[in-house]
Amino acid sequence: MDFDMGALIQVMRRAGRVALSVEELHPHTKGASDYVTDVDRAVDAFLIRELPRLVPGRMYTEETPIDPGDYPGNTWVVDPIDGTTNVMFGLNLSAISAALVTDGCVRAGAIYNPFSGELFHAQKGGGAFLNGQLIRVSDTRDLADALISFELGPCAKGQQAGYLARVTALHQASSGVRLLGSAALDLCYLAAGRLSACVFDAIHPWDYAAGRLILEEAGGVATDCEGKPLVMRGRVRSMMATNGHLQEAVLEIMRGFAWE
Repeated sequence: MDFDMGALIQVMRRAGRVALSVEELHPHTKGASDYVTDVDRAVDAFLIRELPRLVPGRMYTEETPIDPGDYPGNTWVVDPIDGTTNVMFGLNLSAISAALVTDGCVRAGAIYNPFSGELFHAQKGGGAFLNGQLIRVSDTRDLADALISFELGPCAKGQQAGYLARVTALHQASSGVRLLGSAALDLCYLAAGRLSACVFDAIHPWDYAAGRLILEEAGGVATDCEGKPLVMRGRVRSMMATNGHLQEAVLEIMRGFAWE
């Protein structure tokens, strides 16, 4: 089936305008340090309406989290705002993420930060792009020269001692670590060569479906923290992504951590 990436990009930019048009956030707590705002809800409603017009299929979003299991047929996997807390504090490190998954395979994905105007996209086998320009991962081969991002998922809050010990080890071994607050942007920045690796303690398909495709199309690698292939079904207990050159070095540090 042919896919119109241009149409998806247009929908994502329109979704960005929806996000920017919301004047009052009205945040509500979903769990410990886990929030939803009127921005999330407005973008979610927009994409639930518009994406199936591009390719008919079921919707799986952070705000309507009904897991499709093995992803039969076509499924849109969406995070209406990845980085909600950042929106609440005006940090502008947040993104809208959408991926089309067909029979378990991510065919296309786009991630848009409406605050910066940066739109990343990829189609399976077609390369990765930032605002229409081809991007590639960095050529960093020595961990000492690497800048690494990490995330602390609220769903594992209070269970992260083992993970944080490994983040400390990465900090000691590298040029430094950063916590951006958006897994989608972590993966895009890795794809664009701004980062050399990313690690995550707990992550859902809506967080990484589009970003993983963009990363892989840019030459990067994503696995769990044991080096095993990722299976896109439900929450992943650990995930790491690198430019490929640093996969073994990062894996050596991340392997074996367990939630407390």
